[in-house]
This record gives sequence, C-alpha cells and structure tokens, in this order.
Amino acid sequence: MDSHEHRLKALGNYLKSRRSHLTPSVTGLPDGQHKRRTVGLKREEVALLAGVSTTWYTWLEQGRDINVSKQVLDSIARALQLNNDEYAHMLHLAQLSVPSPTSFTTNLLPAPLQKILDDLSNPAMIVNSRSDVLAWNAASCEYFADFSKAPLNERNMIWQFFTSNSLRNRITNWEACAIYAVAVFRAFCDRNAGDPWVSQFVHDLMRVSPYFKDQWNHYEIRGKAGLIIEFADGSSFEVTSLQHNNGTDDIQFFICTPV
Repeated sequence: MDSHEHRLKALGNYLKSRRSHLTPSVTGLPDGQHKRRTVGLKREEVALLAGVSTTWYTWLEQGRDINVSKQVLDSIARALQLNNDEYAHMLHLAQLSVPSPTSFTTNLLPAPLQKILDDLSNPAMIVNSRSDVLAWNAASCEYFADFSKAPLNERNMIWQFFTSNSLRNRITNWEACAIYAVAVFRAFCDRNAGDPWVSQFVHDLMRVSPYFKDQWNHYEIRGKAGLIIEFADGSSFEVTSLQHNNGTDDIQFFICTPV
C-alpha cells in the first residue's frame, strides 16, 4: 500500500469516526421507533444530509480512489457538523489542501539555536513535527523531563507525556492537556499515514499507556492553539509553537510563557 492509499484509508476511517459521534436527532433526522444497530449516523443518513448517493459515500469511507470535489466535501462537512480543525483535516486527507512534504529532522542543530534556548529562563525546546525533542534548556528539564538522561527514542514530548508518572503528577490540568496532545498528534499521524515510524510509535505507546489508547480511539482532531499548562508548584505557562525557517518545515520552537 503506497502513501496515497494510506491517506485514502485514513480519510475513510476519519469519516466513519465522525458519523459515529452524531445521532439523527442532532441533525434533524427522525430517530425511528426501533432500537438502532448502528452507533451514530448510518451511511445512508450522511449521504442524504450531504446530497450524495449512498453508494458513492460508501466508496469514500472504504478508501476507494474516486473523484472527490471540494464542493462535495463541503456538503459532507456540514452533514457531519465538522468544526474548523476537523474540516481542514478532512481536506488534507483528501489531498485538496496538501502541505510541502515533511522531512523529519533528527540531527544535531546549529549552536546558535541552543544558545537561544539557554538564554531563556522559562521552559523552551526545539522539536520536530513528530514531537521529537531535538534541543532543550535547563528549565525544560526541571518542569518536563531530563532529556539528557532519556534514551534517544524516548526524547519525544508525546511519549514523555503519557509514560512519565512524575510529569503527570506535576501537571494539575494533565487530563485537559493530554486530550489536546492526542488530538493534535492524531492529525499529524493521519497526514503521514503509511510512515513506518508513525505506526510503530503509536503501537508502542498504546501498549504502555491505556489512557493514550483510549483517547486515540476517540479520533478527535485539533489544530495547534495556545495550550495552558498548570503545574503543582503554582506555575502556569502558555505554550507557543514558532516555526524556524531553516530550509524545512520541520523545526519548531516550543516556548513556555508565564501566565
């Protein structure tokens, strides 16, 4: 299966997850008098709301390589009541809004970037798009994890967030942050469907973190926004991601600002 086929399969799975979250009553359709076997909306109900044939919509969910226009996807988005982040994700998977190809940076960074981090008194890191931590400052080690002592394959913010009990105990709004983290990471993984690293990482993390597995199966999608992390020592930080123009789209500054 090539990357295009993986993306079509991810689109189908995503649409199925969204219709499972809706009921006929919230869309204006009758519930019927008999107990429903389908969780959420049926395919024919989505097709009816979107103004497409049930056969065509079924093919779309099955990941078949069919012609899909933005106008039709707009109708499906309205039928499934997608929010802005969910709508953008659907277009991305349908390849109607495709970014530059991602190349994952894992090599050492130029010394000036490390100096920028070291000059900041609050937690700050440099990460790539899959949340690997490439560089960090002393405050990051204090609040999140001592990345210098972590094995290379565990220098990842998603991994640390769901496997480190000490980090979980330090963050008082951990659950809200965890839900946000999974939703943002799920969007990244769908957009890189078929990448061996993605499938292996998700498999390994679901094995060691039941909470991650449960949230992953909810299939929530979010774009990056201002996340507030509250710590047990009374500190609160807003997390900002800043793109670094280094010739790729893969380097981001992860900066914590006190609030």
